[in-house]
Amino acid sequence: MAFLITFGFLVITLGLIAKYRSQLADFFLRLPVPPTWAAIIAALVFSVIEEAFINIASGTLHVLVGTVPPLVFFVFAFGKLGQIFHAKTIRYPLIALMLFGIFFEAFAGGSSERFQNPDSAGILVFGVVFCAITYAYTSIVGLTVMIERKRSP
Repeated sequence: MAFLITFGFLVITLGLIAKYRSQLADFFLRLPVPPTWAAIIAALVFSVIEEAFINIASGTLHVLVGTVPPLVFFVFAFGKLGQIFHAKTIRYPLIALMLFGIFFEAFAGGSSERFQNPDSAGILVFGVVFCAITYAYTSIVGLTVMIERKRSP
């Protein structure tokens, strides 16, 4: 039951984050740091929130040292790729990051065992969707800062 509540929370808050991503990006851009660092801080904040809620649902409170830094690095890397390729919106960098996240989790992440040996096809599909949602959750604001927003005056 806790997992369904967590999944519902992630989906609802992801919708709110997506709706208000420009305002959230502007908030992080007001920090007295360069825009790239503002994006990294945004990715860090949303990664910690996402990981904390997933760990609470599983009944554990693992230290997030092993999961948060890679998520933040992925947001930074895909944001830089978006800048290099002159992306106008976060659409393609976000889709690429979500696909990369699915492949990363399937082959190298903590869920690789579940991806490679699923209990059923439904569990595999749910795992792919859940993985895509978690990567989107951690990256929408950071990518918006890096690609779409300029520093507010």
